[in-house]
Amino acid sequence: MEKGLAGVDDRAFARVGGGMHQWVLIALIIVAFGYMIFFYSPASPPGGAQSNLSSISSPSFPVASSPANNSFGLAGSSNGSLLTNFEYIDGLNSDLNLFDSWTVLNYIFANLPDRVVVYPTENYFYFRFTAHGYNVKGSFSLFAKDRDTGHFGMGYIVYDENPALELGSERIGNGAEYTDANGVFVKKISDFEYDVTVENKTVKFILNDVGLAPPHSFGLLPEEKYIGTTFDESGLNFFLLYNQKTNRVYWVLDEDVFVPEQFHQYLPEKKLIRGNRTDLVFFHDVENKRKLLVGAKGENVLANNWYDGPFDQMPDNYVKTGKINYDDVVRAYYATGRVDEYLGYTDNPGARIAVAPYTVYFSPDDFSFIGNCMVADKNMPDLGEKYACMTVQQYNVPYDRMQQFLPVE
Repeated sequence: MEKGLAGVDDRAFARVGGGMHQWVLIALIIVAFGYMIFFYSPASPPGGAQSNLSSISSPSFPVASSPANNSFGLAGSSNGSLLTNFEYIDGLNSDLNLFDSWTVLNYIFANLPDRVVVYPTENYFYFRFTAHGYNVKGSFSLFAKDRDTGHFGMGYIVYDENPALELGSERIGNGAEYTDANGVFVKKISDFEYDVTVENKTVKFILNDVGLAPPHSFGLLPEEKYIGTTFDESGLNFFLLYNQKTNRVYWVLDEDVFVPEQFHQYLPEKKLIRGNRTDLVFFHDVENKRKLLVGAKGENVLANNWYDGPFDQMPDNYVKTGKINYDDVVRAYYATGRVDEYLGYTDNPGARIAVAPYTVYFSPDDFSFIGNCMVADKNMPDLGEKYACMTVQQYNVPYDRMQQFLPVE
């Protein structure tokens, strides 16, 4: 996820499926004790006291989701990315004012190439850099719902390489929602191409047109419907499927394209495998040629990083163009009449349905229920029922992890 201020993703805190999950509890603790301290502040006006970059050291830095020279936003079409220790240290010693979002916005734009690719399908452009002795992460946002009216979001926050050190601590962070009224100009070139101008620099943002091709590597069950394909910030593609019989949605790994991950046996007796890089856990259904997502590592979810699962990368661009809709998702989450076309709650602006039908796990014991799902009996008569059993949306934070959120007295 790794949202910045303007891209705060509140859907994980929402009421799901008619019941209040622990997403809500952990959200309240996080907000109360500063795990995700996002300081809302209006953007400094262009030309203000802190918008002059002439005194700011601006070493170049790579942007993880935007390889330079990437012509079409296709995997494998770039020269990759490189961060040297020289650039890292040079950034640490810069005097960038992290308390002023307009200055930071200009700093990032000054270091971007003229053309960048936004891989994640919910249109978050993630970045990381070093400044003033800190590691900083954040994102720009070009949301489907309002980018055509000139809205451009930005948020950033200081982070620690060790996520445990971030818990319960107040951290520097800032951001804003920009429009032409405060000096950021968004121009639509096409459905998947936007020019954004800040001061005298224009950057072309190429959105990821992943397409709407149903899976080829495996067949759909008679009761399954293909909703769409997403590109997660972890670098993995997923198919979002809806089972009409069980009224459930779930994520299946897209193996029709290159999968930049290696897997190892995690709990072989339960047919679970885990990604070496992402720590995402899948039920490996060899017979049906599927890898069904069943878990995201709790530490990654708490760290709000790129490996917290695909719930925050929905295929919104195709909702915007009218090619798909989320009616089946709304049905699965019992949210009819409560959300807009992008799954945003109408009575709680900024919050969306968390399409996270998997377990946030902290130990192998969190998957103890999977064994029951694999038993073929009268309570689990078909494959759809088994998938529904395995994709329960649950987020149970252990007591010792919960204590890390409490402020140090």
